[in-house]
Amino acid sequence: MGKATVRMLSTGSVDGSTWRVLGAHSSGMANSIGETPVLYTEDPLVEESILRVAAVADVDITVHPRVSAARGAWSTAPLILLGPDAVIDALALDLPRRPGALIVRLDDVDVWQSAVNLGAEAVMTLPTQDSALISRLVDHDRTAGQTAPIVAVTGGCGGAGASHLAVAVARSAAVRLPRGVLLIDGDSLGGGLELLVELENAPGLRWRDLAATCGRVPPEALREAVPRVDGLHVLSHDRQPTVIDEQAWEAILDAGARGCDLTVVDASREGVDVAWGRARLGIVVVPADLRSIAAAAARVPMLRHHIHDLRIVVRQRRDSDLDSADVASALELPILGEYADAKPVSTERIAEAVLVSAGVDRRHADDRARRSPRRSSRRTVRRAA
Repeated sequence: MGKATVRMLSTGSVDGSTWRVLGAHSSGMANSIGETPVLYTEDPLVEESILRVAAVADVDITVHPRVSAARGAWSTAPLILLGPDAVIDALALDLPRRPGALIVRLDDVDVWQSAVNLGAEAVMTLPTQDSALISRLVDHDRTAGQTAPIVAVTGGCGGAGASHLAVAVARSAAVRLPRGVLLIDGDSLGGGLELLVELENAPGLRWRDLAATCGRVPPEALREAVPRVDGLHVLSHDRQPTVIDEQAWEAILDAGARGCDLTVVDASREGVDVAWGRARLGIVVVPADLRSIAAAAARVPMLRHHIHDLRIVVRQRRDSDLDSADVASALELPILGEYADAKPVSTERIAEAVLVSAGVDRRHADDRARRSPRRSSRRTVRRAA
């Protein structure tokens, strides 16, 4: 069997986005063959078209000319892509059926019967189905790679203080984690979370610059593009309300989970269901009074549809007449922490509880001297300036 290489595209565009390769590498690296999707084709146009889509998805592709030249990869690769020219070779080998096998073509060449005989999951036609192939590649990469947890924070009622808590927890966690924390503003009408971290005048991208984002955002690029301070990277709205679609949310959440050790979302506004669906831990801030509990009780069932691990942080206001146990009992949710307005917020204690509850990897925590952007050997496609 010949040596495979991970082939990368030089310059091109998909859906109007221009991408450029900064490097290429041999698949002789450990784990690369087993972890990257495999493309079988000898057709240069098919190869170029698929690699162009893979560049947008920021996923490397291992290319083999024929299935017979690398039969073992058929069983070990997480995803198989076949050009029409490779289908006949594959059928002749009487290969076992496997999930995740796709036939990718550039025109309407008839491969449907071959797809049935081979057990392929789907036949995709490029460029019409570029977006569908991007989704398959991104889904593969999300499940194959290790990603850091996402934590969503919201208020059980208006004025609960969820934004302030999200900022406090993110700041405290950022100084403990080597790759820092991504803090995402989920309230388009809140005036900008950047005001709470005093970054409103800092250079960098805001949500309005990324509202049309789709595909894969390189995590290091996002870390460097948004305003940041002391390991805290902030993607904020500004004073211009911007509607963020689901694709943009998915792209940013993916980049945060791959590029930072923790992502905290201030999910105070309705319409951020994507963040709740991706979160490992959900936090509801509830003031300890009857009206706040009643409001939270109406919202908690909706949140439970999106997330399994939902907990409360109880805020003791000066006029609060209930204790934390009363709040937890009324909402039937476990307590993550509590704080009082009359005393400084115990951010260290609550942040520590968040890290433990979300399962953050703490092996290198509190070692800020070694903080540096971690560049993955598998990511070689970057967006051009």
